[in-house]
Amino acid sequence: MKRDLETPAAVMRYVSDAGGALYHIILIAIAATMMLGVWNLVHASPRTIIMLLPAQVAFAAGGFLLIFGAFFAFAAAVLVQNGGAMLAFLLQAHVGLYLLLAHSREDEDTIRRAFLMMAGMLLTIVAIYYVQNTYATALLMICLLATGYYVLAGSPRYPRRER
Repeated sequence: MKRDLETPAAVMRYVSDAGGALYHIILIAIAATMMLGVWNLVHASPRTIIMLLPAQVAFAAGGFLLIFGAFFAFAAAVLVQNGGAMLAFLLQAHVGLYLLLAHSREDEDTIRRAFLMMAGMLLTIVAIYYVQNTYATALLMICLLATGYYVLAGSPRYPRRER
């Protein structure tokens, strides 16, 4: 039986139906590639692209896309169990992060910390997609909070208090 694999959706359906292991490998590879792609986009995009948007508009749009993309990626991972939707909403969150960081390209420390927190969020959401236990999900969320604290604790804007 010959299959029609001309569209990307048909290929993903075939991979999903064929065995499952390849689907999960591709899902994780796409998530990692998306993270690295946005990291390179922030560092390599020409300054004229972001000059088209005022800083306040880029910040508001970026914040909106980041918050809603992260929320719906979590919902797609937990409630719907749809890897494609999870990746689409994670891409939306990455676009929001790009818009938030595009005006502060010179502040390398802030960009590095934001991407470390985004990587922690991406790893947590992908892990939640695979672990469907309430207690394990709570533990992953606590680990995400600890990762955010660890990344932010060394920031020069928030010095540690000496006791």
